Amino acid sequence: MNTNFKFQNNTLFIFGIWDKTSIYKLKIKDFLALIQSKEVIFDFKDLKAIDTAGVRFFLALENDLKDKNIKITKEGLNSRFQTLFELCEKNYQRLSKTKKSHKNFSEYFIDLGKLSLELLKILRKFINFTGAFFTSLFLCLKNPKNFRFI
Repeated sequence: MNTNFKFQNNTLFIFGIWDKTSIYKLKIKDFLALIQSKEVIFDFKDLKAIDTAGVRFFLALENDLKDKNIKITKEGLNSRFQTLFELCEKNYQRLSKTKKSHKNFSEYFIDLGKLSLELLKILRKFINFTGAFFTSLFLCLKNPKNFRFI
């Protein structure tokens, strides 16, 4: 698998195959070190193949560049790769919005108490259900003539 890129004149030329076996050595911070301008163009016209791991890599890179206020333009994506990017971008946006904030130590105990209370409520409902179920079963076994089939 051959993953290649070249950065020249604010354009990142992407070519070759970008899949999970070929991008595992690449680091986003290396790409961020290359890009110093306020605008960058991703040129995908020589891209042979890409899978969701490759798309995820570019979405993470794009997200980090947006955090640095760098404008990104994608060029040369064929329709198949474009739909893959759009599909993965929806899921990536959903995941990136749900970033967990750092909690202090006391909030963990508060959350543990809330979860314990919720567990006790569920356990109470389960015990009520099993009690009603076995009561009905016992009454059916005690008087089988009163049991109706629907």
